[in-house]
Amino acid sequence: MIVDSQDGTIVNLYVQPNAPKSCIVGEYNGALKIKINAPPEDGKANGEIIRFFSSLLSIPKNKIENFKRP
Repeated sequence: MIVDSQDGTIVNLYVQPNAPKSCIVGEYNGALKIKINAPPEDGKANGEIIRFFSSLLSIPKNKIENFKRP
């Protein structure tokens, strides 16, 4: 679910878009399940994920990267 690397920390997410509010739900299939208050189109959900974790962890948005597995 959460792995430290030399470049930072990697968090595997299972994302449920179009939720009434953004929140952490729990664990799902080895990933952190989150609900996001944004649709899965035009990068809106990805942007909300970055905003949500930036606020939650009190770190700048530019320190959070969106990474998809190949």
